[in-house]
Amino acid sequence: VPVWLTNAVAIAGAGYNSLALRGDGTVAAWGQNNYGQTNVPVGLSNVVAVAGGHEYSLALRSDGTVVAWGRNNDGQTNVPVGLSNVMGIAGGYNCSSALGPGFQFTRAVGAHGSVTGDGNGWYLLGRSVTVTAEPDVYYHFLVWIGDVPTGLTNANPLALTMDQPRSVAANFAENLAMNETPHWWLAQYGLATNDVGALYEDGDSKPAWAEWIADTDPTNPVSCFKIVDISNLPDATVYFPSSTGRQYALEWRASLTGETWAVVGGQSNFFGNGGLASLVDSNAVPPRFYRVNVSAP
Repeated sequence: VPVWLTNAVAIAGAGYNSLALRGDGTVAAWGQNNYGQTNVPVGLSNVVAVAGGHEYSLALRSDGTVVAWGRNNDGQTNVPVGLSNVMGIAGGYNCSSALGPGFQFTRAVGAHGSVTGDGNGWYLLGRSVTVTAEPDVYYHFLVWIGDVPTGLTNANPLALTMDQPRSVAANFAENLAMNETPHWWLAQYGLATNDVGALYEDGDSKPAWAEWIADTDPTNPVSCFKIVDISNLPDATVYFPSSTGRQYALEWRASLTGETWAVVGGQSNFFGNGGLASLVDSNAVPPRFYRVNVSAP
C-alpha cells in the first residue's frame, strides 16, 4: 500500500492493480500498469465508488455517470453514450456492468391460461417489458389487473414501461354459446362449441343449454332433472337430485294453467349438495302444484 495514501474510504482490487476511493471523492491507483489501468484520469473527482476489472479500472461519479480507463480490447472501457443514473458498477474479465435505478416486475395468472414474455425480476428505470396472456382452449383473455395504465387493461400483448414497481395478472373467461352455455362443457359431450351445439336435443325435449343449467347429460335422453317424491307429512316436502354449483328454488301455483308460479317463502337460493335434496312448503293450502327451479349462478 502506498505510504502516501490517506483518507481512503473504499477500495477495489483488480487482476494486478488496486484502487482506493478517498473521502474527498478522488481516486488513487497502484500496481501493474501495462495498459494504463493505474493512470487515474486527470481531474477525476466527485467519485462515490470504484471497481477493478482485468487490467482496467472503473469509477462511478456522484452524478450517476461512469468513467473507465485501461485495457480496452473488447470495449470494456467504452462507456455507452448517454449512460446515466447508475447506482453501482462492477468489472469483469473483459466486460463491465453498471446498475441503474429500477423496479420490481411481477406477473401472475388467473385460472385457465398462462402468461409468457418477460419474467419476474428487477428491471432498469425506463425499460420496457412485454407479456402476453395465453388462454387455455375454450377460454379467452379477459383483462389485465394490477399496475396497468388506464387504456391498456385489454391490450394483449401488454407492453409496460418500468417507471414504477409493477405487478400484473391476466384474467380469463369461458367462451360461451347461447344462454351462457360454456364451450368446454359442450366439447366434453362431443357437441359443437357454438349455438348449434347449445340447441342440440337428445330426445328428451330439452336443448343442451337447458341441460347445462340442470347439470344433466345432453346426450342421454333419460338424464333429466325431475322431482322424485313429494311428502305431505307434516309439511309439503319436495325431493329432487341436486348438484353442487347449482341453486334451487321451490315454486307453486294453485292450478296447472293460467297462474304465475310463485316462490315458496324462504325456499330459494338453496345450493345443491350433490345428492338428494329437499325443499319444504310449511304453509301449504291445497290444492297446490309444485316445481323446482334450477339456475347456474
